[in-house]
Amino acid sequence: MRPRILSVGRLIEFKGFRDLISASAELKKRGIEFECEIIGEGPLREELQNAIAVAGLEDTVRLLGALSQEEVLRCLVNCDVFALASIVDTKGASDILPTVILEAMAAARPVVSTQLTGIPEMVCNGESGFLVAPGDVVTLADALESLLRDSQLRERFGAAGRRAVEHKFDVDKNAAQLLQLFEAAAASRAPVQSLNRHLQHCAYLIWQWPNPKLPTLDRELTTLAGAPLYVWRSGSRSPAKRSERLVYDLEFLPDAMILEAEWHADRARAHEIESWRREVPPECNTADYLEAARIALYLAPKLARKGIRHLHATDSRALLCAWIVQRLSKVTISATIESPPSFAPVVVERLLRSCSGGRVSDPKIRADFDGRFMDEPKSPRWRAQFGLRGARSREEFLQQWRNQLETWSR
Repeated sequence: MRPRILSVGRLIEFKGFRDLISASAELKKRGIEFECEIIGEGPLREELQNAIAVAGLEDTVRLLGALSQEEVLRCLVNCDVFALASIVDTKGASDILPTVILEAMAAARPVVSTQLTGIPEMVCNGESGFLVAPGDVVTLADALESLLRDSQLRERFGAAGRRAVEHKFDVDKNAAQLLQLFEAAAASRAPVQSLNRHLQHCAYLIWQWPNPKLPTLDRELTTLAGAPLYVWRSGSRSPAKRSERLVYDLEFLPDAMILEAEWHADRARAHEIESWRREVPPECNTADYLEAARIALYLAPKLARKGIRHLHATDSRALLCAWIVQRLSKVTISATIESPPSFAPVVVERLLRSCSGGRVSDPKIRADFDGRFMDEPKSPRWRAQFGLRGARSREEFLQQWRNQLETWSR
């Protein structure tokens, strides 16, 4: 029977399935007998299936789709090597601490993965598995080959991984350590300044944080101390020194697997949201729309429970999500649009029509909205918009911007 490689995850870019397929093609060229199964569903399924066909791997690599937890466990127990070729995707997103690696180690399976974020905290290179540089297909194939050819090495690495899970990742020990960290953070946290009662009904939606493309965002968020600040994706960079304390005020939204479960749990509402896709210009990628839709379906009832009446989107991607949230919860929305925006101008302009106001860097986009949107603070002419006369500094602007948000959230 051919040794089996298993990988599990949503079929998205940063899971590295393209690299795993390429490594499988390299292994086949080397004459190695094996099979590879990939469990998961997602927007890259068609692309990955085509890659398998082009590489002539139909008899070697199979996409199994989404399976139940029981079926995933059965596949883990029956595989010989677990592989997760995680990378940083083109938007800066990546795996942080993929739970499925711990599950593979708990099943006493050797792991091949990448030297990315928290993965080296789980897998000890050369003891419980092999770790390679993200995107290095040849080295990935070398690591897989070493394990496929040596059953004793697989057994030794698998046993070491099981021991690591039992000692290093014991849930009772980890929970106690986490509690200590939370208590220390809460004790040292500076008191939050009191909010205007209207600003308590305003929330920020941040697509990615930290985000080097939005250099002034952190100062803006600091002026909103205590307001709900929701983040979809954690950036691959550490926050700047002066912004580290912001992490206490941010609420990171659940990962894609949880949002996917919520989406399938409310199919009637999901189908309705999918129908709204026709109202957005076709230049908006369907995958981008569906990603924003899943976040919106989760976020809308959360905002309603907190009594949020106004939602501000910090870039064009967040605006697409806010546009859907508005349809679901009847909040008012505003937006800051970066330059250049992530979407075509025709898409941005369509979404901005639903906004109470905001800030738009591109004068061509602003021109169609009769002064409803401001530019970033650069000139006296800009300061005159929305009655912001006399805003002589960024700090004064931020205070007046906060006042504007309070007005919208009344």
